[in-house]
Amino acid sequence: NGVTMYLNDFMPLDAGLRVWAVGHSEDVKKADCFVLTYGNEVYLIDGGIHGSYHAIKFLLDFRRRLTNKDLAMAIDSNWKLKLNLVVSHFHNDHVEALIESILPSPYLEFDNVYLPEVCGVPEHFNEIAKNGDRYYRNKLYELLDKYHPNHKIHIVPFGKESVLRFKSQTGLAKEVDF
Repeated sequence: NGVTMYLNDFMPLDAGLRVWAVGHSEDVKKADCFVLTYGNEVYLIDGGIHGSYHAIKFLLDFRRRLTNKDLAMAIDSNWKLKLNLVVSHFHNDHVEALIESILPSPYLEFDNVYLPEVCGVPEHFNEIAKNGDRYYRNKLYELLDKYHPNHKIHIVPFGKESVLRFKSQTGLAKEVDF
């Protein structure tokens, strides 16, 4: 096991914001996730539903393009694509692919992880909690600790002030209008 190196260093630093809607449909409203790049920062927003491999395929293809088709570099898991993760909410169609294929990938490293506040689901709704905050938040924490021990969690409160805080924390304040 060697030293970790980051393919983000090969990204064009043209100060442009790029956004990709990734998923099973060309319709942006049906995207599994969004990938944003800004300078050498990469943001993954959500991940998609169980059995959807669109996001992991996109991220690995993106990583491969950064290797400039150098096969030795492309198969070397010491060359990682560093990402920041944003989870909009903990419904299965937003986080299951993160859990089953994206977080365990040896070719990706997650740095900053932005999560919403804990959803106040009443105790009597525990039987449906698998499709929500309690189950997926704990699973996400477990996998981040296992595969990405250097990650940093940021809890983003709800409301307009939290959106402004998120924009300023990520450097996207001038580029993205929510």
